Amino acid sequence: MKTSRPILTIALMVTSLVLLLVLQAFWLRSSYEKAYLDFNREANGVFRSVVTGMRDSLVLKHLEPVNAGIWEAGAGIPRGADSLQLRADSTPYSRIQIYIQGTTRDSVPRDVIRTLVPRVNQATFESSSNKTFVLRMEDDTLHADSVKVHFEAGLSRAGFNNAVTIHQQSMPPPLAMARRKEQAMTAIRKRGLSLMLDHDFDRPIANVFADTVALESVRVNPMKRYGATLAGVRGVLLREITPQIFFSLFLTSIITIAFIVMYRNIRSQQKLMEIKNDFIRNVTHELKTPVATVSVAIEALKNFHAMDKPELTREYLDIAQNELNRLALMTDKILKTSIFETGKVEVKKELFDLDQIIEQVLASMKVVFEKRGAKVTYDRSGSDFKMEGGLIHVTNVVYNLIDNALKYSPAAPVIHLHLSNSPERLTLSVTDAGAGIEEAYHKKIFEKFFRIPTGDVHNTKGYGLGLNYVLSVVKSHEGSITVNSKVGEGSTFTVVLPKQTQQKA
Repeated sequence: MKTSRPILTIALMVTSLVLLLVLQAFWLRSSYEKAYLDFNREANGVFRSVVTGMRDSLVLKHLEPVNAGIWEAGAGIPRGADSLQLRADSTPYSRIQIYIQGTTRDSVPRDVIRTLVPRVNQATFESSSNKTFVLRMEDDTLHADSVKVHFEAGLSRAGFNNAVTIHQQSMPPPLAMARRKEQAMTAIRKRGLSLMLDHDFDRPIANVFADTVALESVRVNPMKRYGATLAGVRGVLLREITPQIFFSLFLTSIITIAFIVMYRNIRSQQKLMEIKNDFIRNVTHELKTPVATVSVAIEALKNFHAMDKPELTREYLDIAQNELNRLALMTDKILKTSIFETGKVEVKKELFDLDQIIEQVLASMKVVFEKRGAKVTYDRSGSDFKMEGGLIHVTNVVYNLIDNALKYSPAAPVIHLHLSNSPERLTLSVTDAGAGIEEAYHKKIFEKFFRIPTGDVHNTKGYGLGLNYVLSVVKSHEGSITVNSKVGEGSTFTVVLPKQTQQKA
């Protein structure tokens, strides 16, 4: 059950992220396609405007309306009819003749002539006044290089700097195309098939994600048309949707970080729950032992007539007193640790000699050392070990470090204490030859309620508060504590305390 919950949480988070990424992928694709359509529409508009403008200006360059009755020699047009005169030009442009049939009283407006610039080799048109116009021109009057120059200028004005390729295509006459289409349809019907041939051959098939775009062809006349291809389009479109891309990345990053923080909090809560359960098991074990011992001593006094034997009575009372002192010490540690964590403790500073404090603690624990068969040595480097701080709390620090060395050492523990001084600080190191601590737990052992995982095995008494209390006291004195340990080689705890702490405002 414990392992299924994290897996379910991770699965839900990963699924949410995947769905978010899919949604953003569709959104970015839609934005890219919209940018492509806008770019394609604008580029096609510029290209069509450039080609038609060049074509119309070239045709109009060679046409000039004149008054009726004025004719160019050798034109072969009857006098007395409305006419247009060819402008003389030394450049080798093709000459265009327009014949108009009508009465001599009519005059042809210039706007009507402008509409007579069709894409034809030879065609007949009817005006609103039943005039017949015939336009003759060469197959092609534009040059691809000129179209490219004008098109690049138009794109530059529109804000695009893509590489341009202009290509010219020849088309069969419309009548021939219609005849071929009808023949193809007839052949298809004979086979019993149905097919609609309505494709616009001037419109290229678009690939939205290609780096090149082929624009729609623009016809100059029924036989010729110009097309253009733009390169480097993908980069332009990606720049257009840059805000959407950055927003998508930002949103994904924020949600991913939120999920990571949430998952870490969940894991932290689970670990805290495990630590709490382990703490409850250990404290329960620690409480049951002295309570049971006191209960047995009292029962012996009552049931075995120990009251008649003063020495036996004193022994049972001493046992009960020691166990009660042990209970008091444990509850005192829990209370002090809680006070230090809330920051409400006030350390009453006084001047004392740390060397004397260590000697007193060793003397008070002499019976414990003898019971465990421990060999404890103590030496010092230098002199003048006086410092300013909380006497009771520093005494408890020394006691906890020695007690911790005893707990995690095998039979006949070997413990060494060393005290040294410098002009500004004192250094106390406590070394044991115990089981040692894995490097992964070097920082965790100072956390509240933490004990190296052992399950329900209670070979070592404790409740995960001693080292946390030591760390709190050392920090309150503006000092530091470090541990150097390897599994199977013992541990060394080093405490550094300033001789005189700074006064806080």
